[in-house]
Amino acid sequence: MGRRAPFPAAYPESAISMKTYPVHDEEGRLIGFEISSAWVTFRPLFRILRSVSGVSNIRRCRRGDVRISFDLFGNPMQIVEPWGDNSRFLVGSVDETKRLNLAELHDVFRAYKGL
Repeated sequence: MGRRAPFPAAYPESAISMKTYPVHDEEGRLIGFEISSAWVTFRPLFRILRSVSGVSNIRRCRRGDVRISFDLFGNPMQIVEPWGDNSRFLVGSVDETKRLNLAELHDVFRAYKGL
């Protein structure tokens, strides 16, 4: 049996970016995105959120399916694990009717390269 290659995070130049799954409304606007729940733990999620301009009031939640709540330019946002046991977290607005610009937030998550 051959040797296994080292984990990609050990080599930043070859690290794999986080795979995201954009969610668009009927008009094609980004209204949220999903990330793999296996890819990250809560500590990196907090670190990612703190790095985004306009994000504040980040809180760990233990109620229902909401895992983390935060504000994006004063608008309530959340990271949800649907059904409490899902392979993905959903990042989006608490108010699903609000149309926010989530491009920068999405780009920061998509560019994340570490565990």
